[in-house]
Amino acid sequence: MLRPFSARQLYLVAGEGRVALFAVFGDRRRGNTVDVHVPTLIRRMRDLPADIETVVFFDEPVPDGALVAVIDDMVDLFTESDLDALAVGVPATEAVKWVEGGFITHAVDRSTLMSIRCPEVVRRSTLDSRLTAVAGRTWANPTELLVAGGASMRIYDPAARATVG
Repeated sequence: MLRPFSARQLYLVAGEGRVALFAVFGDRRRGNTVDVHVPTLIRRMRDLPADIETVVFFDEPVPDGALVAVIDDMVDLFTESDLDALAVGVPATEAVKWVEGGFITHAVDRSTLMSIRCPEVVRRSTLDSRLTAVAGRTWANPTELLVAGGASMRIYDPAARATVG
């Protein structure tokens, strides 16, 4: 389920009101990453007003003040950039293996790998174009959809209030 919020409902300062926010329900996860129901997302995106330029996904039923502050900082940074996606990331902790021909060939150094976490901020136009390409999928992570299509993305560090890397 995707519960929509407006920028006004959450008292966002950044984004000049052209931001739509979705709370992701259902605890649908792959590792640390939240997946959304693609048919529901397509419907919700179609119902957004035309002036919405930025879409935010978060995994709390109702965001508290701290989460709203992080979202506001991310939207402010995002709208000043030419990025297609901005998401919180944490260092990968799971074992990562390289597979060839159905066999594990070696372990992958995970020191430079990040796992995507909410909130995720994405450009609406880029998400709209990717949704038409993946309409047959049932579940997907919004940022993953964009990056798989070649979109630009950065990791956001809430502690530093800046992008990483």
